[in-house]
Amino acid sequence: MLLAISTFMKKRTTIVTLFVLPLLLLCGLIVYRVTHPWTGSAERTPNDQLATTTNPNYRKQQEDWLTNQFDPLFGTADIADKIRDLPIRFTDSVQAEVDSAELYAAINRVVQSLFAKTFDEYFSQRAVGESLLFDENSVTGQGQVLQRFHKVKELPSDPMAVHKLYWSKTTEDGKRATLWNSASWKASWIECRKTTKLDIFNSTQAFSESLMPSVPNCSIVGYASSFQYGPSPKDVLSKDRHIVTALAYMLVKTSEGKAYPLMVQLYWASSIRIWLPTHLAVGYVGNRQFDPVF
Repeated sequence: MLLAISTFMKKRTTIVTLFVLPLLLLCGLIVYRVTHPWTGSAERTPNDQLATTTNPNYRKQQEDWLTNQFDPLFGTADIADKIRDLPIRFTDSVQAEVDSAELYAAINRVVQSLFAKTFDEYFSQRAVGESLLFDENSVTGQGQVLQRFHKVKELPSDPMAVHKLYWSKTTEDGKRATLWNSASWKASWIECRKTTKLDIFNSTQAFSESLMPSVPNCSIVGYASSFQYGPSPKDVLSKDRHIVTALAYMLVKTSEGKAYPLMVQLYWASSIRIWLPTHLAVGYVGNRQFDPVF
């Protein structure tokens, strides 16, 4: 009898532990969340502080960027000349393979696409290479942005139409091009090197992580090109056994008085002698006004 009672009590204790304990933990979690509310970006409160006001490294980075001399950028006619004056840093004995004139021209095309006031003007700067296709992942992401943030109920079936609508909504039909107000050409540069790795061309995360030594103490957001160019980096690697890549670093200041670098990655397609862009990144501290269309 005593043995049966003891067994029953043990089972009862087990049942209580299995069902009551999780309930107590859940109640405790609710109480903690009520007394310690989460202040992520989706639930930011007026009392939240930006990293630039709480982190001295972030604050110093922002101040350092702003101490540079900035020259007018948007609407000026000498952008191509300024880009041609940017110093090129060569590594890995790559200088003999770099066509500097073509590199400057390719960077200018990307910059001009950011300043475009019409979609046709933007597209004309990006339509380069032996062949041109829309990147499926980029267009899918742009469609999701259109539906979620711009309340577009039915997306066009044509990738070109989706991208055009995304450009129109994001740039407010070119009005937001005035954001890129000025540039510090003395604090801008280009770096060229060889590589046999494809990850920085195929992965936005790998590309963004590779930039950390160039822009310490800040956040980086990377964008893959909306276009897939031919020949692809894989085609170039197969033909040349390596890829000559360029990183253009331009320190800009926006119309709202914030400074941060724009970084563009390109690769050299030797078979057609042209530089093709694969990624763009923004290094920033604090808030960003909007995402560039790339």
